[in-house]
Amino acid sequence: MNDLKAYGFVVLGVAVAVLLPILAAYVRREFPPTGTTGVPPWLKRYGVLLVFSLVVGLVSLAIWKSQNPQVVPHWFTSLLIGFGWESALEKLFHPRP
Repeated sequence: MNDLKAYGFVVLGVAVAVLLPILAAYVRREFPPTGTTGVPPWLKRYGVLLVFSLVVGLVSLAIWKSQNPQVVPHWFTSLLIGFGWESALEKLFHPRP
């Protein structure tokens, strides 16, 4: 697997970690209609999470590749790198109640 594919799977791992709680909340309750036109506020909010996923994926793949320059990661390694890094960053930067 080349670096671009590996990056894609790392980002997918981060996105899965970010989207699972969002999808779980959506299943529990539906978004109420806002009555406004244009981009809904929740879409803007989760767009920022998407950008966060892309940046964290790039950084985590770069860290992994700096330690394993000759190893070509499998798709499951890349997925776990992304999933693990997102949850670690969430624990570090999430405000405590």
